[in-house]
Amino acid sequence: MGNPLFLVLGVFVLLFSWDAAAQTLNSSCPVNFTVGETKTYQFCNNLSVLGATLSYTYVVENGSLDIAFQAGPAASGGWVGWGINPQGLAMIGTQALIAFRLSNGSTVVDTYNVVSKVAVLNPSNISIPVTNKSAVYESSSGKITIFASLVLTSNQTSVNQVWQVGSSVTNFSPDVHRFDDANLKSLGTLYLQSGAS
Repeated sequence: MGNPLFLVLGVFVLLFSWDAAAQTLNSSCPVNFTVGETKTYQFCNNLSVLGATLSYTYVVENGSLDIAFQAGPAASGGWVGWGINPQGLAMIGTQALIAFRLSNGSTVVDTYNVVSKVAVLNPSNISIPVTNKSAVYESSSGKITIFASLVLTSNQTSVNQVWQVGSSVTNFSPDVHRFDDANLKSLGTLYLQSGAS
């Protein structure tokens, strides 16, 4: 039988190596944003398609999820969106935050309950409580960042996330996005407590 001390040390090294790898995986996208004040997040993921990133901090005890989602609209007058789908890995059912620029140059964000792939989306209440929502446009990169605080169930381990970009907005309603391969693959599981996606 092996030395118990070596066994404990081996397990510790494995856990430390896994955590270091997870941190390295998540360290390549922005975890700090300066918008009046500096916002710092625990994790950041380069999402798999559409050039999007998600920085976030999840508090296990009370289920609070602070996010900064960043992506570039599909065109200069377009929109970006991120959300959680409590029903599964699909677009329909997503409780979304969608942001876009107005003609006066300001950037707005609102909540949308995605009930169809093609119907007009109007701002609406969603099933996930959201506070402190705001959005900013970065002229140098052409990207929009959505900031928000969501309230999930405490000790939740994962959520189904969906993100998207579109090319135009009509009367505060984001127009239908393209259905290219990347647009159809913009969903996945976010593991809240490990930072993996």
